[in-house]
Amino acid sequence: MFLMSSRLCGPKNYKRLNAAAAWIGAKLDKDIYVFDARWMATYIIDAILEPQDITTLELLEPHLVFFEQIRIEFGYSHDLPTLPKDNWARPKPVVDVLTLLDKHQYVQIHGMSGMGKTYLAVQVFNELKKADTERMVIWIPGNTVANAESLSYLKIERYAVPQNILGIIKRFKCVVIIDSLESNVEDVIKRIEQVGATNYRLIVTSQTEAELISVYDIPPSDDDLSGKILNAGLQKACPPHVYQQIIASIGGHPFLLDQINILVKKEQVSWSKVLRETDTLTASTFDNQAFYDRLFVHHLKTASQELGILKWIDAKEIDESLLMALIGKVGIKKLRARNFFNAYRNGAFVLHDIVLNSLRATTIQFDENIIERKLADRLKNLYHDFDPAYYRIIHAHKALIFRLLEKLKKHDIYKYSYLISVPLADYDERIVPATSEEELSMAFRNFRDDDYFLIMSWIEQTEKEFRIIKAQDRDATEPFLTPRIKIIEDLLAVTNRLTAEVHRDIRNHLGKFLRDIDDRARAIQVFESIIAEKSDFWAAKFHLAKLYRKDNQDLARQYLSEIVHAYTAESQISPTIVLASFKEFRSHNELDQLLPKFIDSFEQLLEQTMVSRFDQPYEVLGALASRIQFKMPEKMIALAAMLPIPAEDAIENYTLFDVGMIYLNTGKAHQQLGFSDKAEEFYRQATAYYAKLTGANAFQLRAIAEAYLLLKDPNTALTNLNAIPERNQDEWYHFTLAKTLKMLQRYEEAKAAIEVTVSRNKQDKHISTFHRERGSIRYHLNDPDYRQDYDHAIAHCDDQQFIDIMTDELKLYSY
Repeated sequence: MFLMSSRLCGPKNYKRLNAAAAWIGAKLDKDIYVFDARWMATYIIDAILEPQDITTLELLEPHLVFFEQIRIEFGYSHDLPTLPKDNWARPKPVVDVLTLLDKHQYVQIHGMSGMGKTYLAVQVFNELKKADTERMVIWIPGNTVANAESLSYLKIERYAVPQNILGIIKRFKCVVIIDSLESNVEDVIKRIEQVGATNYRLIVTSQTEAELISVYDIPPSDDDLSGKILNAGLQKACPPHVYQQIIASIGGHPFLLDQINILVKKEQVSWSKVLRETDTLTASTFDNQAFYDRLFVHHLKTASQELGILKWIDAKEIDESLLMALIGKVGIKKLRARNFFNAYRNGAFVLHDIVLNSLRATTIQFDENIIERKLADRLKNLYHDFDPAYYRIIHAHKALIFRLLEKLKKHDIYKYSYLISVPLADYDERIVPATSEEELSMAFRNFRDDDYFLIMSWIEQTEKEFRIIKAQDRDATEPFLTPRIKIIEDLLAVTNRLTAEVHRDIRNHLGKFLRDIDDRARAIQVFESIIAEKSDFWAAKFHLAKLYRKDNQDLARQYLSEIVHAYTAESQISPTIVLASFKEFRSHNELDQLLPKFIDSFEQLLEQTMVSRFDQPYEVLGALASRIQFKMPEKMIALAAMLPIPAEDAIENYTLFDVGMIYLNTGKAHQQLGFSDKAEEFYRQATAYYAKLTGANAFQLRAIAEAYLLLKDPNTALTNLNAIPERNQDEWYHFTLAKTLKMLQRYEEAKAAIEVTVSRNKQDKHISTFHRERGSIRYHLNDPDYRQDYDHAIAHCDDQQFIDIMTDELKLYSY
């Protein structure tokens, strides 16, 4: 059954269609699947296309609804590695692992490097997904798990987002795969078991065998599969006597068999040469790493440059943007053709352990200085082009950036990259080369291109230290910033060789510093002077819009509108400025009209800002979530799915509420589409954030009460409402109180509360909401006048979707 666009169909008909499909399926005793545009796009990406099919992706995106959105989603969720088409399928191990999972909820897949543990884990998940399409997958590189307790605050470095894996397991139906976990295996698994959840399945792969009940020792490939791997794509098959010697030497080791196949296919070795290699190995101690090291030498003849780069990077997981910057598409293709990567994870390559060990042990000649300069030049270009690849590299490879900064100790792109990527908690000023006032002055007076990052690093370091001081003692911020403001003003006032562009960039930061010390008038003057010179200096317009929010709303609204309309995926405008402008639009009336028009751009903005400032997408989407979910529930679900679920302890107090609103409204969106179980998972995640919130205001307490009402927990809702001071008990407080008392079946008290709401309401647009609630309470009191309230609500409603909801309720009440 094919539904081409659930967006056009609408949530009500979408829900009815799924219900009809379920009913028909039950009658026919068959499974009926409704494929809407989103499901179709997911299937194409997940099951058909290879990640390297860039041309195909570009051709399909204009024609398939949701296609770009799904592609982005897969890049920013806990995506699974991509299996090769010839993925060494092994049906019996899959069944064996599934049996252990059914019995114990977890399994450790144990075996040496290259035996296919990762591929087996993915194949098992695919089978679990077939049985239950609602399962979330959480893929965790084992090297990120320091110990069992780190699961509560696990940093997935590729996203720079700490995540509470234990909390996600507790609240969501999920499959957790920890790949290549080599330490504390028993402790990690036992800690997950202690959560007491029943809806998760856990798969751990490792070379270290743990003392556990549910351990699966991955077997060697059988003769049939070994022969297929060894002879794949070859015109001349392996001679029987050579095959027997290979198996006697290394057994059915899929990766080593595949490597022999690749070398023979590329005519780098002959079968007789392979035979001599196995003879040598057989005479020594059995060691698959030693055998691979001998084969590895042959790869150096044709891929030494690419292997030298891998050795220099020295990381198991490598961001694709970094490889692209250093070896390009051709180099990546050469490495992929040799199957050096254990997996490809939408934007990141994962090296086989056996390859990484060989790289570290092998002597490869390369000029480190050339690589360092090449990467520095590439990072500069990416930064100036507003390319998200810049942020992906510096976040995914913090260790590399740190290493280069320590080695070079220069005021360059590496210093700047460290400053903007290092979290405040990890910032160490001792390793950052100090900038003297004389160096800063020389950079202004005799400015050259290379001086740009010296100046910007000094400014970024000032901003970082300002934020640290602000968190400790707000009163100390002005004494800290004031002398630095004077330094900038003095340097700008004297003769200098700054380009006009750099001059404006520095003044923009000066304006922010003035705003930070509450010198509003001077800040406005600085920003206005910038846009007088360059009308499309968007950062200055955004800061002015915030400063003009109250006393010049027309101009503020104009600037925000210009920023949003200027944005395209290719435009030279910071995505963080555009996304922040959407949030700032909440203070004005156009947001409801802008969101439907720009919702697809909104997805791109979330993707781009996710890699530079992980907290901003959560703040902005949280602030706009309630407006998006009611009109576009599928879009709300898709937007939330793009963002990894952050640990509750990783978020600042001022952001906790916004993040909670994302998951609360994602739950409402699932509820609209008829997926109640999924909705409850998101409601519980929302309350996990609310539980960490300190000093909640009246608006927040009322929203938290709404969340508990959705969880059918009116007592906790009432506790939150009772915490609202009497002076803040407005009509919305009494409205929520009425709903809470109704759920507690205290109908007379509920009626008294809703009467207060109705009598206080001064806005026509809320008449429908309030009278519908009063009608519902009257119905439960057997008051026949309940229909008058509903008729009044419908008559004053201009939203057909809400009218349909009220009409359905009336039909239900009339039975």
